[in-house]
Amino acid sequence: MHKAAAQTDPKLKANFMDLQLRWLFLARNDEFTKRLVDFSSDARRSPAFVVTADAWTDANGCHYMNRILLLDRLGQAERHIREGERHILRQREIIDELERHGRGQTRTANMAREILLSFEMTQSTHIADRERLIERLQAKA
Repeated sequence: MHKAAAQTDPKLKANFMDLQLRWLFLARNDEFTKRLVDFSSDARRSPAFVVTADAWTDANGCHYMNRILLLDRLGQAERHIREGERHILRQREIIDELERHGRGQTRTANMAREILLSFEMTQSTHIADRERLIERLQAKA
């Protein structure tokens, strides 16, 4: 921002501002990537992904889990939904910020929209997973 403020040429100033926004965007996406790696690691370590005596398959090939495991998975789905809501909100803020600075049609803004779409699709998956788990728990009650 210091170099942008020091510029008198409007084109150079705009280029520095665009560069700054791109660096901020990259830094935020790097943070998201780190969170996604952590999230993926947690999912792989989750007991829900390990074949145990707590799960079994019936004669029709249907896979069942005990209630404790289902409740654990439901808690995990709820956490993922809360995290997803925060990611979506922040991504919308980034897009709004780009648009406020006249950068709504840049490649950076388009990438930000694609990431938002990805977040929203992932969120839909988490919500569907939560609903499926609730149905399975209600069927076991």
